[in-house]
Amino acid sequence: MAEVARPLAQRADERPDATAYVSGPDGRTLTWADLARRAARPRALNLAPQARIGLSTADPLEFAALYLGLLAAGRTVVPLDPRLTPHEREAAVVRLRVDLTLPDNSVRGDARLPHGHVIEPPAVLLTSSGTTRHPKGIALSEAQLVAAARRVARHHGLGPGDRGYSPLPLFHVNAQVMGLLVALVSGASLVLDPRFDAGSYWDRVEQWRPTWLNTVPAILAALAARTGPPSPVAERIRFARSASAPLPVPVSRAFTAATGISVLQTYGMTEAAGQITANPLDPSARREGSVGRPVGVDLVVLGPEGQLLPPGETGMVALHGPAVTAHRRRLVEQRKLRVLSGPSSRFEGTAEEHRTIFLVDPSHNVPEFKQYEDPRLQF
Repeated sequence: MAEVARPLAQRADERPDATAYVSGPDGRTLTWADLARRAARPRALNLAPQARIGLSTADPLEFAALYLGLLAAGRTVVPLDPRLTPHEREAAVVRLRVDLTLPDNSVRGDARLPHGHVIEPPAVLLTSSGTTRHPKGIALSEAQLVAAARRVARHHGLGPGDRGYSPLPLFHVNAQVMGLLVALVSGASLVLDPRFDAGSYWDRVEQWRPTWLNTVPAILAALAARTGPPSPVAERIRFARSASAPLPVPVSRAFTAATGISVLQTYGMTEAAGQITANPLDPSARREGSVGRPVGVDLVVLGPEGQLLPPGETGMVALHGPAVTAHRRRLVEQRKLRVLSGPSSRFEGTAEEHRTIFLVDPSHNVPEFKQYEDPRLQF
């Protein structure tokens, strides 16, 4: 629980008047001392340990303070898109079992009542992008989130002298981990914009003087089609980080040609709390069309039979390591779920050896969960 509270207190103590976050459109700022004070407010709400708190606000500074405050208080944050219609928001609140939404204090469940049986709640509950079939709820722990942010900060060489500019939506993992939490763990500052506007983008960059840009391919493509920034502005920027979607080589080349800023391509997924692979920080060592090498995770490419594939072959990405969402077996025990059979072992002595368990859900469906011991098959 101290993963967020500790660095937040440290920043406020060591650099209280230094800027933490800036609202790009209007110039409002939060110093580290301001942030620590505002982040302490959720504790006064006396929220139950298992409460799920929906967070829906278009104000980036309000989101940052509440998000970090809820994490520091050990409560589960459920970031919601503030652009949802009332009907869409209600559906999301019901689907994700949100007890209370902030900042409007809309109560649905027993968010302020103590729960009798407390398990380890996730720090953040997100919805996947739906790239692989339907969007699903993904629970991430505080340790996962902060560890991912530290890996990004180390790989990108970020520190107190850096400033990022991020016009990405705060209800997505990219803006939370690569934006808010990277700034927290590195001591850097971050300029937050509620939305991307190609027409004002370079004016904002010139005004706030960031040293790196948090982007996605669609942003790079839009900027590549416009006049680039003045040379003094571009020279301050170390790189434009690209994530969240495949980056076509022509788009990367066109952006760099138009702006003079190199692109650092990365790859990640919500289940791994963001970044999985990244190109080197040195522009001369990057490879066009590649998402780079694994950063802090074990990654292999498997064939249809689960065999390791050599370089150049196409297959399935398999991940293993503390960055990936935790196994479900611990939750089965903690929540005292109904077990139909198992756990039992199958294919002992082979690479496919695994333990399996059959559960019975409240609708009397029978889902099967498997845990493989071979890292190559853990994905």
